[in-house]
Formats: sequence, C-alpha cells, structure tokens
Amino acid sequence: MKKISSTPVIKKRTRRTKEELKDVYIDPVEMENLIIEYYKTDHISDKLAEMVQTIATRLGLARNFYSYSFKTEMQGDAIIKMMTALRRKRFKCGVGYNPFSYFTKVAYHAFQNCIKKNKRDFDTLKRYQQEVYEDHVCTHNLASRKNSSHNEYYSNQP
Repeated sequence: MKKISSTPVIKKRTRRTKEELKDVYIDPVEMENLIIEYYKTDHISDKLAEMVQTIATRLGLARNFYSYSFKTEMQGDAIIKMMTALRRKRFKCGVGYNPFSYFTKVAYHAFQNCIKKNKRDFDTLKRYQQEVYEDHVCTHNLASRKNSSHNEYYSNQP
C-alpha cells in the first residue's frame, strides 16, 4: 500500500525572463511582408486579416478596456479603422517602423474614440432624463401607480 502524505507539495515560483514577459503575439517582419504583398496585389491574405483581428481582440483584453460593456463594439470599430488604414496604404513599408505597433496605435485610438462617443451618448441621455424628471416634478405629473397612497391623497384633495 502507498502511503498518502498529508502535506501539499509546494512548487517554487520561477521568475520569467524579459523575453518571456514581452507580449508580442504577432511577428512584425511577417506582418510587414504581408502588407507589402497586399500593396502589390490589392488582395488581403487571410493571415493578414487574422493579424488585424488578433490585435483588436487582444487590445480589448487590456486592463484599461476589458470592463466596458461595449467592448465588442470597440473591437469592431478598431478592425474597421485598421482595415481602412490598410486599404488607403497609410503604413509606410521599408522605412523601419514596426507594423504591429502602428496598427496597435490605430486600434487604441479607435477604442478611445468609441469610449468618447458612448460617453457623449450617455451624457445626452442623462441630461434628457434630468430635464424630463424636472418637468414632471414641477408640473406634478408624476407617474401613477395602482393602489398608491400618494395617488389616494392627491385624488381626495379639492
């Protein structure tokens, strides 16, 4: 019979190196080659489209964006902006810029613009709700509820 030990085995934590900590999930050289190929043929390869989608998806997982309820809308806007930048040939190939960082920046700005737009819409809705509420309170047109003591009080007033 085997004897089962009651003490748990504790694994020692190992520190990851800087190379392991880098969050580069797209090879910039491969991405630049795919962009050059697209600029020549005007046909976006599946790999390039997948890279663009991956950038938007992974940026949505960042701690400053993951808690928004409209995250999928932000990711969709970012994909549209990055594809528009590709279609308009905004990225300069062969100059030494990193395409991964360029398109991440485009996606980041798309996320920020979407947040600004939703904040503006939310503020407009709150302002409208406040105006309607003040209008109803000032004119005593409160919403009625069945069997409310408030309604009974005001209905018995002369």
